[in-house]
Amino acid sequence: MSMQKWSKLFLIASIFFVVSCSEDKNFSPVPYLEYKSHQLVSQDVDPANFPFDYADVTLYFTDGDGDMGQAKDFVGVPCCDGCDFYCNIFVDVWSKIDGVWDEKYEYNARIQDLTRTSQDPSLEGDILYKVSLAGRFSDTVRIDFKIYDRALQSSALVSSPEFYVDL
Repeated sequence: MSMQKWSKLFLIASIFFVVSCSEDKNFSPVPYLEYKSHQLVSQDVDPANFPFDYADVTLYFTDGDGDMGQAKDFVGVPCCDGCDFYCNIFVDVWSKIDGVWDEKYEYNARIQDLTRTSQDPSLEGDILYKVSLAGRFSDTVRIDFKIYDRALQSSALVSSPEFYVDL
């Protein structure tokens, strides 16, 4: 299995959501996303070439109308396999080369349906996302994130600060 396929499977299997009650909160129906933090993790697979295997990133999100995520088995247009919006969280890992953000690696995934059954559909919580750092060409990276809801409304693009990933 290629590194790209392995990385995407690793990421898709590693997305977790914590949704809290948001009674009496008036969130916008347009998804909101905010970078909170990251932690570099090493599994000592290839410490000479990739001292950190992945970053655990925490993002805060809200969605006022609660239409975040997609049913696991839904594959209709524009969310079909191979369509532009099959994935609804878009993640780009950028490598800084000679002072310029030059190389980009996509680690997009699909957030599962988070629709609440309560009267208030608002969603608020943290997204915990594992981002592979293997295959990059520099020691400095930045990670960009954007989410889309089922109405194809997007959050603003949010970025991690640049960080050094070599020991």
